[in-house]
Amino acid sequence: MKILLTSNWHETPFAEKKFETQKESLGEKIIQVLGSEGSSQVMRRMSDALKTFDFSTVINNGDLQENSKNEQGLVSDADVQSAKNIIASFQKKHYVEMKLNAGNHELGYHKSSQPLATDPDGGISLQSTKNFKKLTGTSTLYQSFPLGDYQIVLIPYLMTEKEAKDFNVENKKIRILNRLYKELQGERKIILFIHDPDSLMDERLASMIRVDKNKIPLVFCGHYHAQMTLFAVRMLIRIFNWKILFPIRWALRLLLNIAFDGEISKAVQESYRQRKMVPSLMKEFDVQIIPAPGGMLGFGGGFLTLDLETLEIVKN
Repeated sequence: MKILLTSNWHETPFAEKKFETQKESLGEKIIQVLGSEGSSQVMRRMSDALKTFDFSTVINNGDLQENSKNEQGLVSDADVQSAKNIIASFQKKHYVEMKLNAGNHELGYHKSSQPLATDPDGGISLQSTKNFKKLTGTSTLYQSFPLGDYQIVLIPYLMTEKEAKDFNVENKKIRILNRLYKELQGERKIILFIHDPDSLMDERLASMIRVDKNKIPLVFCGHYHAQMTLFAVRMLIRIFNWKILFPIRWALRLLLNIAFDGEISKAVQESYRQRKMVPSLMKEFDVQIIPAPGGMLGFGGGFLTLDLETLEIVKN
């Protein structure tokens, strides 16, 4: 049994509304232009693979589309309907079921966790969580289902966010962790999908994986868009944490000031200072990055296939 793994499609049905709720900047324009390169070619390869091989399921590890109020997540009926249309069209075309994890673009994100965020009303809300469950037909953000000999578990982006707009995010995190703990007491081994590897900074989640790693043969993440992103993250962590690299840090801060603004430049620095353990945690748990069709700024795009009998992973 083979399954196809994909992530971060970032479809843009509401492109004309993008800057109604977030700031337009030189850096954002560059990201938009470069990020669109290569996506359609990868999607054609994905379509060919689905026609050629007998895949039982497609797992999309979050960030299906950018919504009408992009950094607020799925907050409108139009957002939900658009996402439903994307999923339904894909499933009908390829005769395959798609499971969608809750990424930051489904739930919303705040600048305290995503330093490039600019919408003052950005973040996770009860509305975005309810709409995601409406979209997927699930009762919780945490999703779990059997596939072959394994239990597939999808951990939502919520585990990364430090706060929510109108509810206690910590309470929901505890429910997610309790669900995962119960899964780990079962007989089946778990294949774990985490949208954002920053979620591993939650010590409770990391400890749970560490203690029961023999029950979790594979851990996947999305969010990074390409394997090369991990290299960039490591470099940025060094630049913003090693005193000896002050000249490079000063130059990079200057570039961020030009591309975005001083507030974002400072937020990026603080973010990479806080995230310094993420690469080592990813290495410890052997986290596999599911690439985006468009890769990172147009490079490294693709998708993965997973053989559930051999656990062989192939990058396409």
